[in-house]
Amino acid sequence: MNNSIDKITFRNLLATTTREREDSYVVNELFSRYPSIQELLDVTEEELLQIKGIGKVKAKQIIAALQLARMNPCPVEQRFTIRSPQDAYEYLKDMQYLDREYFVVLGLNTKNEVLFRETVFIGSLNASIVHPRETFKLLIRRSCASAIVAHNHPSGQTLTIV
Repeated sequence: MNNSIDKITFRNLLATTTREREDSYVVNELFSRYPSIQELLDVTEEELLQIKGIGKVKAKQIIAALQLARMNPCPVEQRFTIRSPQDAYEYLKDMQYLDREYFVVLGLNTKNEVLFRETVFIGSLNASIVHPRETFKLLIRRSCASAIVAHNHPSGQTLTIV
């Protein structure tokens, strides 16, 4: 079964369980904060309570639905593995044509597979000011083993990967 179908089905089932519409704020917020099914399965009640529109009752409903989902194993999604700087360049190659400076963080697991890609800051034509707090908060929340940070140069020059 295709993983994108699994996410859509999972989203619809979670919306139905919580008596929300598939396009409601609560459902959209859940899937934007926790983009992969695995991240959503690991969410705690305290984290759910921080989302606007989720109270104690709805948090308990979501936790119960997630516990049921954990009982049914889903296939592991295919992840891109970065083994060299060239692999990172290929993965981020789409950034070279952007018109402003973008600062992107890639979170990696212990096998150097990309867990997530997040744009931390979009700068102006010639500046991208990022505080380390924004970068590390994402990495710590998702328990990443390592990270790759990158930014582009709108002039069309080479992509910088650190």
